[in-house]
Amino acid sequence: MEDLFGSRYLNMNSSPNHYQRSSKTRNRDIPVERNPFSSPKVVSIPVHYVGNTTSTSSRSKAALGIQRVFRGFLVRKRVKVILGIKKEVDEIENKFWDKGFVDLLKKDGKERLKLNEILMGLLFKLDSIRGIDSGVRELRKGVISKVIMLQERLDSIVAEQEALDQEEVEDVEQNEEMVSDLGEELGEEDSNSGDNVDGKVEKQAALNSESVEEGNLGEYCATKEGEEDVTVEIKCMQEEKKDNGMKELMEKVMAKNEMLIEMVADLCEKNKVQSQVNQMQARLLNSLLKRVDNLEKSFRSERSKCKKQRRQVAGSQDANKKP
Repeated sequence: MEDLFGSRYLNMNSSPNHYQRSSKTRNRDIPVERNPFSSPKVVSIPVHYVGNTTSTSSRSKAALGIQRVFRGFLVRKRVKVILGIKKEVDEIENKFWDKGFVDLLKKDGKERLKLNEILMGLLFKLDSIRGIDSGVRELRKGVISKVIMLQERLDSIVAEQEALDQEEVEDVEQNEEMVSDLGEELGEEDSNSGDNVDGKVEKQAALNSESVEEGNLGEYCATKEGEEDVTVEIKCMQEEKKDNGMKELMEKVMAKNEMLIEMVADLCEKNKVQSQVNQMQARLLNSLLKRVDNLEKSFRSERSKCKKQRRQVAGSQDANKKP
């Protein structure tokens, strides 16, 4: 039994016809649904792996290129601003060669104050420009030196005008002294002329007394009348001289007083303008000091930030190098 069934089982499995018949019947019995669409084409994409050294070098090169372009843009922008300021400074320098403009500066204090404010404003603009490059710093330094030279020239003009005003004041004082001396001399001359007239009258009176003693009474009366006329004329002449001298003195004194009043008014106005200029300069200097302090603080903070970043980068590099 065992051999019978075993051999039968083996014969059934080993026969190829049986396998073909079973597959045919199986295909006939079970319908198979086929997909009319073709399967999508698979494309292999190669993946290239880049090492750490090449990636860091390419990144550093890209960063340097961006920094170079941005730095060039900032340099061109600042040079353009500095050249505009230099053009304004050159225009002001050309004005200083005009004699009419210099005379106007000497006479008008407001014009001097206006020009000083313009120059200080240009200095502020130049101070606000950061020198990111040595060429920019040299260009800014040259323009600043030219502005300072113009300020010194303006101060020299003001000093010359003050010296001229001082000379005028001294001349007025000398003229006043001369007028006072002239008045004293005129007073002395008047007193001397009065003494001379009195001496002449005394002499004439002595002669008259002698003539009376001799008995010439008629001649005495005639001479007496003549003496009275002479004394009246002399008194009138003295009064006229005094009046003329006083009038001349009064006219001179009035003219000098008017000149002094005008000069005092000019000096007061100049002092006011100078005080305003001093106040403006003090304010500008205070603002400059504050700005310098702020720049120093910002520079220190940026320096500390750069040091921290360098330390962090160095620490990260050391950590990457360790296995």
